[in-house]
Amino acid sequence: MIQRLHIQGMAIIEELEIDFSSGFNVITGETGAGKSILIRALSFLLGHKVGPDMIRKGFEQATVTGEFYLRNDHEALNYLETVGIPCEKNPDGSLVIVRRQVNSKGRASAWANDTPITSSTVKELGLNLVDIFGQHDNQKLMRPEFHLSYLDKFLENKGLVPSYRERYRKCIAKVRQIEETLSNFMSGRKDLDYHLFRLQELEAFAPGVDDFKEVKELTETSRASVALKEGLGQVLSNFENDGQSLNSVLWDSVKKLGRLNDKLSISELVALRGRAESLASEVDTFSYDVSRLLTSLEVDESKIEEAHKRVFGYQELFRKHGAREVEELVGIQDKLKRDCLSQEDLALNLQKELESLVKEAEELSQSAKTLSNQRLKAANRIKKAVESELSELAMPGVLFDVLWEETEGKDWDLDFSGLDNKRLVQLSTELCGYLKNLGPDGFEQVEFMLAANPGEPLLPLLKVASGGELSRIMLALKKALVADADTCVLVFDEIDTGISGRVADVVGKKMNDLSKAFQVLCISHLPQVAVYADSHFLVKKESKAKRTESTIVKLSREDSTAEIARLLSGSEVSKAGLANARALMDKAKKRSGKRGSELGL
Repeated sequence: MIQRLHIQGMAIIEELEIDFSSGFNVITGETGAGKSILIRALSFLLGHKVGPDMIRKGFEQATVTGEFYLRNDHEALNYLETVGIPCEKNPDGSLVIVRRQVNSKGRASAWANDTPITSSTVKELGLNLVDIFGQHDNQKLMRPEFHLSYLDKFLENKGLVPSYRERYRKCIAKVRQIEETLSNFMSGRKDLDYHLFRLQELEAFAPGVDDFKEVKELTETSRASVALKEGLGQVLSNFENDGQSLNSVLWDSVKKLGRLNDKLSISELVALRGRAESLASEVDTFSYDVSRLLTSLEVDESKIEEAHKRVFGYQELFRKHGAREVEELVGIQDKLKRDCLSQEDLALNLQKELESLVKEAEELSQSAKTLSNQRLKAANRIKKAVESELSELAMPGVLFDVLWEETEGKDWDLDFSGLDNKRLVQLSTELCGYLKNLGPDGFEQVEFMLAANPGEPLLPLLKVASGGELSRIMLALKKALVADADTCVLVFDEIDTGISGRVADVVGKKMNDLSKAFQVLCISHLPQVAVYADSHFLVKKESKAKRTESTIVKLSREDSTAEIARLLSGSEVSKAGLANARALMDKAKKRSGKRGSELGL
C-alpha cells in the first residue's frame, strides 16, 4: 500500500501530505479544487513526464515523495534487488520510499530509498506499484485502434506480444535493406563514380570505433603527460643556480662547517653541520626521485602527432559526410560498399538478402499465428468476464463480443535457383510490401461490440455505448484484469462519470470489493461511491496571502457525513440531507461486510 504521499511546489499545491489507509480511500471535492493535480503528481512520481509549467511560482522545483509498504515477496522488491537498490526487509513487510523532482528546466530526477535511479527504472518500478485508471481510458474505449491492446492484457502468456514485435522489428530492418538494394539495382548506377570516390576515401582512412576511441584518448592523455614532463623538468632546473647545483652547495657547506669546527670546536657548529648534511642528503634523494620519475615518462611524440592527425582526419570526414558519431561514419562506409556493387553482385546480394528475409518472414508468420490463437482464447475470456461484471453493474442481458478482422497469412515456400533478375525484383517487392502491411500487431485487428439490451444487434461501442455504459465497461475490464495483478495500489480517477443512482451504488460496492485485495484510491463526485469508503478525504481550494492553494484533509465520520450530504443535495446541507447521508453510509457498511471498527471513518 501507499502509506504517505508528499507533494511540494506543484501547481496550486504549496505543500501537501496525505496519510492513506489500507482498503478503500475516496477523495472528493469541488471541481477545480485540485483533485486532478493529485493524480498528476502520483503519475509523475511513477515515471510520467511533467513540464516546468507545473512548478508553483516561487519554487525552484516540484517534488513528489511516496512511501510504499510492501509484503516481502512483492515483485517491486524483487525488481529493486535486481537493480541494486537496498531495501531493509522486516518480518511483516518492507518500506520503499520513491522521490521524484522536476526543475525549472524540465529535467527530472528520481530516487528509490535515497539511491538515484534512472527514468526507465522509476517507470518499471511504477508498473509494479500502482495502476492508474483515468477518464482518458474511457475515451480510448471509443477508439477501435486501442481495443487490441486491451485484448492483449488478457493473454495468458504476456511474452507473446513483445516476442512478435521484436521479430517484426528485425524483419522490417531487413526490408529497408532490401529496398535500398532494389533502389540501387533499378537506378542504373547513375552515381557509381561519385560513390566509388567517397568509398575509396573512407577505405583509405579505415575508420573504426575502437580506433577512434584509442586516438581520442591518446590525444587527451598526451596533453597531461607533456605538461607533467615539462613541470618535472622545471622542478629539476630549480636545483641549478648559476651552473652549480643545490646539492653541491649543500655538501660544500657541510665540508666548510666541518673544517671550521675542527679549528674552533664550537658545539653550535656541530649542530649546523648536522643540519646541512641532513638537508644535502634529503635534497639528493628528492632530486633523484624527481629525475627517476621524469625518466620513466615515455612520451612518443611521433605517436602523439599521428594520433592528432587521425583525430583531425575523423573531423574532416564527419564534416564531409554529415556524420556526428564514428558509428554513423562506419555505417555510411557500409552503405557505400553496397551502393558500389556491380549489377551482377547486386543481383547475387539481393538473392541472399531475400532468402534471409523469407526465413525471417516464415518465423514471423508462425509467431503471428501463435499470437492469433492465444488472442482468440483471450477474446473468449474477455467476453465472459465483461458480461459477468456488467450483469452485476445493472446491465442484465448485455452482450459483449470481439469483432475479428484477420489478415491472411502467406506461405513462402520458394526455390531461388534459376531466378532471373525481373522475377527476383518482383518477389522482393511483393514480400517487402506484405511485411510492411502486416504491421507490428500481428495478423488481426479487433473491435469491441456491444448489445446493451436483449434483442438488439451487436454494434461497435462507438455507435451504441453511452458515457455511463463506457464507465461500467471500463470498470468491468479493470476488475477482470487486476485479478492476478502484481500492483498493490489501484487508482480510479473519476471513471464513474456518466452514472448515478443504483448503478453508482453498485460501482461503489465493486470498488469496495476490490479494496479487500488491493488498496484502492478513488477520486469521485458520487455520494453513492463515497459512502463505501474506509477513509474519506476532502480536497479544497483556499486563498492564502492573495494566492490560491489546494489542501486535503482526512474527514472524521461526522465530517464525512456532512460532505456526503453536500454531494447529495448541493452546498446547503439540511437535516434531511444529513439523515439521508447516514442512511446511505449505514447501508454501505452492511453491504461491504465491514464492521464499523474496521473503518477509518
